[in-house]
Amino acid sequence: MSVKRWYHETNLAEAALVILHPNFADQHLLLPPILDQANCTPICLTLQNSPTDLAALWGLLTMALAFQANINLPALSPTATVPSAAGVFLKAVKGLKRFILSIDAFDLADSSVIEWVEALVGTQAYLRTPLPEGARLVVQGGEYLRDGSVIQEIP
Repeated sequence: MSVKRWYHETNLAEAALVILHPNFADQHLLLPPILDQANCTPICLTLQNSPTDLAALWGLLTMALAFQANINLPALSPTATVPSAAGVFLKAVKGLKRFILSIDAFDLADSSVIEWVEALVGTQAYLRTPLPEGARLVVQGGEYLRDGSVIQEIP
């Protein structure tokens, strides 16, 4: 997998998915332009335990949406698939139009949470994204790639 060195030349407000490594010393400089956009609702949460599965993420999302955006996220059905859970989330936040979901400590996520993020933004975010126009997803953590691929930086 290859990524572009976006932090010098890209408007972060245009990115569907931003992955911030916790050891990246300047990430505190990148968060304000991501989270402080006009007419855009930030929704922030931090994964608490390793591994965090989809059910645990759903509990965090439920609290974050209730307290930060006054949205009631329906309970996750025990038979829900990862794509259907992504659809339920997107339906719940549809009224926001523009939002930024920031997930900190993403390195604690298990494969179901990673698949949920992929269902939101697509396995290759630059090719397709079901996120509504203006919505953004910020992931902060040491691991994201499910297949263990090495990320190569494109100069």
